[in-house]
Amino acid sequence: MTIRTQRLALAFPWLEEQLAAHPDIGRYFAGASEEVVQILKDIAREDALPSDAAGIAMRMSSTVARLNEIDPYYTFDFTIAEDRTVVSCRPRYPDALRDRPISFSAQLKLDDATPPGLRAAIDDFMLYGSPVQIPAENIGGLSIDMPGGLGSQFAGGGMALDGKIAAADAAEAKYLVLRVPPVPPVRHVLTMDIPRRSKGPAGGFRLQAQDRAGLLTLDMRINPAASTYNAQLSYQFNDQVLPKDAVPVLALCNALAGGEQMAIATLDGQFLALGSGPFSPLNWPDGDGFLRCARQLAEIQERAGAFFPLPIAFEPEDQYWMDYASKLLRGEDVQISWPGSTAQCDRDQVRFFLEETAEIGEAFTFFNRSQETLEFAGGKVSLGWVTEIAHSAKLDNLGELRTWYDSGGDGRIEVRLAPANNNQMTVRLSGAREETDDDPAAPIPP
Repeated sequence: MTIRTQRLALAFPWLEEQLAAHPDIGRYFAGASEEVVQILKDIAREDALPSDAAGIAMRMSSTVARLNEIDPYYTFDFTIAEDRTVVSCRPRYPDALRDRPISFSAQLKLDDATPPGLRAAIDDFMLYGSPVQIPAENIGGLSIDMPGGLGSQFAGGGMALDGKIAAADAAEAKYLVLRVPPVPPVRHVLTMDIPRRSKGPAGGFRLQAQDRAGLLTLDMRINPAASTYNAQLSYQFNDQVLPKDAVPVLALCNALAGGEQMAIATLDGQFLALGSGPFSPLNWPDGDGFLRCARQLAEIQERAGAFFPLPIAFEPEDQYWMDYASKLLRGEDVQISWPGSTAQCDRDQVRFFLEETAEIGEAFTFFNRSQETLEFAGGKVSLGWVTEIAHSAKLDNLGELRTWYDSGGDGRIEVRLAPANNNQMTVRLSGAREETDDDPAAPIPP
């Protein structure tokens, strides 16, 4: 008994301090809860409101301030728009909804004339919390119990139900992981965010997840009571996705389209579901070919340091230039056919060509260095400086050049280069340009 008395003596000062810090609690349970109801009834009376905007704002502000003084569970706000005065309430603390829950009951009118889709949507809400719109003709009555006397009986309107939750029980994970195959060694892994989840009154829950590239959407319904699940994975092209972000998604989807099995798991590896099956040809690109091009484009962009979105399809010309760019960026030589080229040259440059031709003959090896930018797959990639080597070239207008030079020609003249013994050309990436402006000008690259 003595021990209990000491504990009570210690508890009363603490309780007094807490009540002093939160006077609304004491007022509420001392009878102010009835005042809350009366205040809200007064707000609803149109004849009790002033006729001008300033008076209404002053009256409402003081009234809502009084509400916030005496209700310990919720805080209240008001807005006035057109012909409506709206009073809204928000929980004061995280467990307010538990201590003073908001509940409602509805009488639904469902008969043989009720569309089957509405019945299915209501069942889906009851089990998984999926949103549903119930029209007024299917509602017999609605009763809502809310704090401050805001609840009431309602009739003559539709109803929107949504079991959206921030986190709940087994549905509280922030991410899902898709794995192909389900067991190690795993070849394809994709992490998906869960932006939306819901829980139904019957205990099932629904997760809607999306990958960070915005290409895949997973809609998963889980019924723990029946130990069943249903998962739908859909692909939708995102015209702003970068190739490097799309490749992991495309690789996993391509494996699924090829008949492999996938596991839906939590981050720590716990299985939630297993599944397999191809994608619809209506929204899935050509698997192997599209994936190969996407991988190649991602590598080119990484090596060149230039990025642009993934195209919805790749043309044959895109693939040709991607092969060309890939080899150069990997440090490989590219062999191409050279049809010839032209350049506008001044007198000193023409003299250089004539002297070289006189010394080594009409056929010679010709080097050209220039900056190259390619356009393919809907974007541009700058490769920097490249060196082009024509292994057998000749001056196609040699006689014209000699006559012009010998006659003291001034200004510039067109120099035409053409293949001599063969039309082979080697192209390689050459890095930063080291020559100066005194170097002989080179023809325009082919």
